[in-house]
Amino acid sequence: MPELVTKIRIFIGSPGDVEAERKALTQTIDDLNVGFASSRKMVLELAKWETHVWPGFGEDAQSVINDRVGQYDIFVGVFWNRFGTPTGRAGSGSSEEFERAYARWKENKRPSLMLYFRRSPADLATIEEIRQKQLLLEFKGSLQRLGALFREYSEVEEFGRLVSLHLIQELTFLEKTAEVQQLNQRVDDQQRTLTRQERTLARQQDVINQLVAYSMASYIFKHLQFVYHGQRRDSGWPDEYLFRKNHPFEHDLRFLRDHGYIEFLEIGSLNDGENLVKRLTLTPVGNFYVDLREGARS
Repeated sequence: MPELVTKIRIFIGSPGDVEAERKALTQTIDDLNVGFASSRKMVLELAKWETHVWPGFGEDAQSVINDRVGQYDIFVGVFWNRFGTPTGRAGSGSSEEFERAYARWKENKRPSLMLYFRRSPADLATIEEIRQKQLLLEFKGSLQRLGALFREYSEVEEFGRLVSLHLIQELTFLEKTAEVQQLNQRVDDQQRTLTRQERTLARQQDVINQLVAYSMASYIFKHLQFVYHGQRRDSGWPDEYLFRKNHPFEHDLRFLRDHGYIEFLEIGSLNDGENLVKRLTLTPVGNFYVDLREGARS
């Protein structure tokens, strides 16, 4: 049965003097795919212009690379002595790649930005090589002003160890973040479900209340009728309506009182056989209800 995995794309941006580091990162990705990533149902893809960009046209070669590399989750920038060749939009292709990644990070906090600088000495024999180093130092200073935390290393082997450790840490962070997001999503889904259920229950309760109210109205209507017509001495209605001291009768009178059909009355003070026509006072609501109910019947 096919297994679902999470694909993490890693892009490396660098000038041409760190080819050994590019190869080391390729080996690191291969090793992580066999071990760490595989155990967590992840697959890592290293996006490089050498493998992911095919010939084409744009404003310049870098614009073709930008268009064809696509989106990625982690940006790895590696530098030593060279800054790179200027483009029409940035001081070099590598700096442009970083600037594009940084702009996305500023907006979405993704991709992760991991920058490395090799500090081992080099024989800078030409003015151009010195100029490249100066440009790189200026770029490094601009990164510090942006708030970057980068790592320095002395040898390719050290870079391999560092980038492997840092990728494991970053992937672990991404995994935990994804778990938290999934948990939050489940909580949100459950909350929405509960809200829908609460609304459904409220509607059902409203229907039940209406049914109960209608049922009780039919049941208590006789109490209101006897008191209403008895107080008016209407033909065909007795002028007495006697109270019976039992739980059902008392419950009915409390319902009438609590729902505003009769004026307040201490039900416990009523005596058995007491004439309610003389003792009870219907409220305007009670009078209106009888008129409305009997009018609907006629």
